Amino acid sequence: MAKKEKKINVKDVAKKQVVEDVKAYYENLGYQVSLGTEFGLTNSTLILHMEECDIQIKIVAPGVKNGLRYTKIED
Repeated sequence: MAKKEKKINVKDVAKKQVVEDVKAYYENLGYQVSLGTEFGLTNSTLILHMEECDIQIKIVAPGVKNGLRYTKIED
């Protein structure tokens, strides 16, 4: 029996890349940045450790039902 080729989840790949880019951006600005998984959060969450408090950044993307795109609401 032939092995099935694993389908690439484009949403997960894109979110991973954005998390890496955002982490690098804030680190280059001098912030200490941790991955959310270190705090029991998802792998698409970052924690910025600031002097006054921590800030959570959550990367989200629309689901497959919406075609992986957001629909703009027109007035």
